[in-house]
Amino acid sequence: MFPFSACARITQKTKYFRTFKVDYLRDCQFWDSEYLCSAEDGEQGACHVSECDDAEIPVCLKAEATKPRPTNMWGRAVVEQGGMTWDECNADEWCICDNGPGAVYIDLLKNPESFTGYSGNDASRVWLALYNENCFGSVDDIADQCFENRVFYRLISGFHAATTVSIAKSSGPNNGPNLDLFKWRLAKFPERLKNIHFVYLFLLDTMNKARDIVLANDIAVGDPVEDEFVARRLDDLFALPEVQECQGSFDSQALTAVPQLGEQYRQKWVNVSRVVDCTGCDKCKIHAKLQLLGIGTALKIQFGGPSTTIRHNEAIALINTLQKYADAVQTVDEMMALLNEREAAPAPDDIPEPAPPVSGEECSVFTWGAWLAGVWAALADVQALVDTNTAMGLGIGTVSLAIVVSAMVYSCCRYTGKR
Repeated sequence: MFPFSACARITQKTKYFRTFKVDYLRDCQFWDSEYLCSAEDGEQGACHVSECDDAEIPVCLKAEATKPRPTNMWGRAVVEQGGMTWDECNADEWCICDNGPGAVYIDLLKNPESFTGYSGNDASRVWLALYNENCFGSVDDIADQCFENRVFYRLISGFHAATTVSIAKSSGPNNGPNLDLFKWRLAKFPERLKNIHFVYLFLLDTMNKARDIVLANDIAVGDPVEDEFVARRLDDLFALPEVQECQGSFDSQALTAVPQLGEQYRQKWVNVSRVVDCTGCDKCKIHAKLQLLGIGTALKIQFGGPSTTIRHNEAIALINTLQKYADAVQTVDEMMALLNEREAAPAPDDIPEPAPPVSGEECSVFTWGAWLAGVWAALADVQALVDTNTAMGLGIGTVSLAIVVSAMVYSCCRYTGKR
């Protein structure tokens, strides 16, 4: 159940779905954030963001003041309120609307999600705020809460776990998998892996309801060949058996039946997007905003139904987020296989390292000291036995002395490597 390839063909090979508008320099509203990783690091910095120039922006995204057409490029009817442009942010937003003077276009293909090294107290503070200030209750008693509260928590947890997967995927040796990080942050916590699958199924179920809503937008980029390519690929994506089989996998009716729950979810999800502005890594912030907008758009469609309208940025975020979780699920399977293979490998024999050889001088001191002690003990035995039986005493004493001397010489030669 991996529509990853279908998503990748859209998000990586089409200008429209890889162009995302975002304000990644918006200040944190909650505390003085430490910007540990930012654009000031230069073009070689792990967190550097490459912005689009004007020629790279699709025509349908540049024409922000243009009203939507009555029909789109495929001849499909545009819903009456649909085809919203960038500047039409309204009270129905499920994330902070990045349309202020600081918003820029970026090419997601040129700014891929990757390990940047961003961590520490600043990152931990963001995650704690996402859990403790935006969930309906404490994390400790989440299992005892009602269905709608658990759903919200699992969306946050799945977002967190998928982010960890992307870090573990490329933070190991030679930018390869980091199996230790994967083991201690994810594999040891099955509920975190389940929450990745939960978000993935939630998105797949949403796709069954999003077809007409997504296709209502004018997504012409000014290139007839690419426009035709996008049209075919979107039809392929929505027609995937993996997508259609997941219809109804998420019980949205249980949520929409709760009075005022949609507005509560919306307000909390908007607050989540505000907290992400406190992330001290520009590239990390972009991909966090992309995913939160994608999940927020899915929630918007689930609560809003067929009459929902979405903006360009929301459609772009929805498809890219689906690809993100398809990739996360596939990566989890691959890393779990690698981890199991490593854990099943026979451990090396538990043999202590041999003691380092001692020097000739040390051996000499050791040998003569032990030899003298042995001689003294042997003579004592001889004296004790002489008092009772002279012949027996001499025989036993001689044997004892020979054994002691032989043992000491063997020991010295063994440690000096002359055996």
